[in-house]
Amino acid sequence: MTEECSFFRLASLCFGNPKTLNQPFLTLHDQQTFNRKKEMNDKNRGGRPQLTRVEKRSEIFTIKCTPIEKHTIKGKAKMSGVKPAEYIRECAVNGSIKSRLTSEEVKHIRVLSGMANNLNQLAKNANTYGYHHVATEAGHLMNEVDNIIKKIRG
Repeated sequence: MTEECSFFRLASLCFGNPKTLNQPFLTLHDQQTFNRKKEMNDKNRGGRPQLTRVEKRSEIFTIKCTPIEKHTIKGKAKMSGVKPAEYIRECAVNGSIKSRLTSEEVKHIRVLSGMANNLNQLAKNANTYGYHHVATEAGHLMNEVDNIIKKIRG
């Protein structure tokens, strides 16, 4: 194309000539750049694939703790080699928390404590009077302890 022809073509583009508006006017350099950009967009550029809405962590959960608890959590997370948020998430999702003792379980534990006192007295009597003297009482105490342990285990 001659210079004069390209000048008129540009001029007609500026003034909105309908014949030239439908024809793309790109230089060779512009066409090569356009082709390169199109190839880059079409080509798989690698990298990590995007997470789905279900996989993406977008929900925020706020907790309050004492400075000592915060320090403890940070220390345990550091020892585990993860960030504190990841440590808390894993403990909450996969960890297990022991529930508090019921009033019935507390009663059973108190009874066991009382039996421990009885056992100490039996041991003292066995050392003083001989083992044959406390054998029957020790057998009864063992049966009671077994029954309470069975009740606790449910």
